[in-house]
Amino acid sequence: MIPIVALSLSVLVYGLVLSLEQRRREISIHRVIGATSAGLRGMVLLELAVISTVAWFLGYLLAMAAVPAVLASVGFMQFEPLGFTVNPRLSVVATMFTMLTTLGMALIFGNSRTKEFMELEIDEGVSKVQKANKPKIWLHWLLFLIGSTSAIHTWLKLNGSEDGLFPNFILEGLISIFGPFMLWVGGALLLGRLGAAGPRAIQFFFRSSPLLSDVKRGLKGSGSAESVNRLAVIMILTLSIVTLAAVQGYTGTLVDERTADVAVGSDLQVVMMDEKTALEVESIIAEISGSDVTVTAVHVPQIALVPEGGESISTFVLLSDSTDVLRWFPQAIPGDDVAAALAAYQNGGFTAGEEAAYDLDLWGSGRAGNSDSGDILLGDDDDRAENVSFTWNELTFNFSSLAIETIPHSTTLSYIGTHQFIPGAPTAEMSESIIIGESGYRALLGDASVDNLKATNWIVKVDDIGGKELKALRVVLEADARFESAQDWETSHDDVERNGGLIFGTPGLLSLQFIVASVAAVASAFVFLSLVLTQRQKELAVLQAVGASPNQIIRLVLFEILSIVIVSTILGILLGMGLALSFNGLFAVFGFIFQLFLGGETGIISRELVWPWMELGLVSTAVLVSVVLALLFTTRKALRSDLASVLKGE
Repeated sequence: MIPIVALSLSVLVYGLVLSLEQRRREISIHRVIGATSAGLRGMVLLELAVISTVAWFLGYLLAMAAVPAVLASVGFMQFEPLGFTVNPRLSVVATMFTMLTTLGMALIFGNSRTKEFMELEIDEGVSKVQKANKPKIWLHWLLFLIGSTSAIHTWLKLNGSEDGLFPNFILEGLISIFGPFMLWVGGALLLGRLGAAGPRAIQFFFRSSPLLSDVKRGLKGSGSAESVNRLAVIMILTLSIVTLAAVQGYTGTLVDERTADVAVGSDLQVVMMDEKTALEVESIIAEISGSDVTVTAVHVPQIALVPEGGESISTFVLLSDSTDVLRWFPQAIPGDDVAAALAAYQNGGFTAGEEAAYDLDLWGSGRAGNSDSGDILLGDDDDRAENVSFTWNELTFNFSSLAIETIPHSTTLSYIGTHQFIPGAPTAEMSESIIIGESGYRALLGDASVDNLKATNWIVKVDDIGGKELKALRVVLEADARFESAQDWETSHDDVERNGGLIFGTPGLLSLQFIVASVAAVASAFVFLSLVLTQRQKELAVLQAVGASPNQIIRLVLFEILSIVIVSTILGILLGMGLALSFNGLFAVFGFIFQLFLGGETGIISRELVWPWMELGLVSTAVLVSVVLALLFTTRKALRSDLASVLKGE
């Protein structure tokens, strides 16, 4: 929620600056009649303190009321009842610290800007020209460039690079933690200047258009460049947060779903009391379900193989039914085409975990000379194709000699890359294991052993059953004496949503951030536009006095402000996309920490970003609509004002 806090302070400070600029003439007049700078500064700071305190108190009450909703979130913008009562409490010390910190920062910024404003000479306050300090552009560029490295680093890792820009873990962690905030601040300040220049940029393309033929002169200059720049910065800040929250929110929801896929493997995972064949398991579950459903069960056998010249290695087997039953996605096995990778297994291919590939000296292992990425599916003409001979030792008892004999069975398989996991199989062993297909399994054990395969652990797909019905079926299976245990995808997913995600309540915080930033984007657009146009009321009156028609003035204002808003909206979404990439690295750091302490499937799923263009389009449309309404309302109000009074400054 740091971006929301920073955004609140930015809006507060920028609002204060605009308010001071509007009251510049009024304050200068007070100075003429004897008011001191200290007295005027105290008056402004008192107003700021009162408004900030009331706003903080109302925000505090709203936050306390929002806590149950945040905790009830089970996904981005998805809410379910908690099942227990939440009484949000914050100690007096924590409350006072939060209040004093927030209000203190507001007053510190406010005092600095007000003191600077009060140091203006009287003639500067009365005049139209205001001397402004030059911004530290070099600092903005420094923050932006450092922050951009975190986004580029994440993008490289998402697109196959093993180390990205930072092979050093400590440096990567520091950039992942601080980079997003540097990118946000530096990017907003730099891009805000581009947003403020929107009218000039769009005017370049429409300079010959009849739309601007009779208002070009009015577009030549503007008396509110600083105000317009602040408007652009606020728009970029708010829309970048909206984009960040939407992207990371939907990405987190997808990660939760895939985490459940890895844990269960399919709709159900059951452990039988006795070994059963696939047909027997399917028949029992279909009988218990009591409905006309299609049940498919698959087992993932695990054996020990010995590579030529090596030591025994744990091996998982993908049977042919695994293609349709298990819930696959590209991160699990080599290549982006899951169907092609699964077909390669059945055609005599095998994959290895990272540590197993290192032991076997295969590419993708990170060993010197074999550091190619292991997530590329090999073709027949790939010069990295490697064949490895594996042996399975069958143990038999010789009754004539009363001794256990070993009968070796060998086959040669083609290496096709490194894997991460098999849905439903234990993930802790995957890095040290290899995976083979059914064809290799049959070559080692024989067709009879595979066709009559019996096991206790089965992963089951049940068509046309989901939600509460699937949970109910799992409860019935657990109560049946033929089953030792059972777990279903829905229950596992619920557990991940509540307890297994990054931090409990993270989806709710992202949802709240999305809502707050969206409302702030619309509200700030309306309020700041009203302030900017009120500030330009005299300029519009001059144009009207020299013969500009009301329609010309409305078109001039619409073009200028909409240009700023549209360009700022695009830049804000682009900055938000960079922030989403950058925050991916931050979440990866937290995921690693939680996996280190919690273990299990937490943190093993890569955060492949989801881009919700529809939601972003809706927010952008709402902003544009609010801007048009604010423009029409304020401009028409200005046009109805008495020209003489406005021109005299009354």
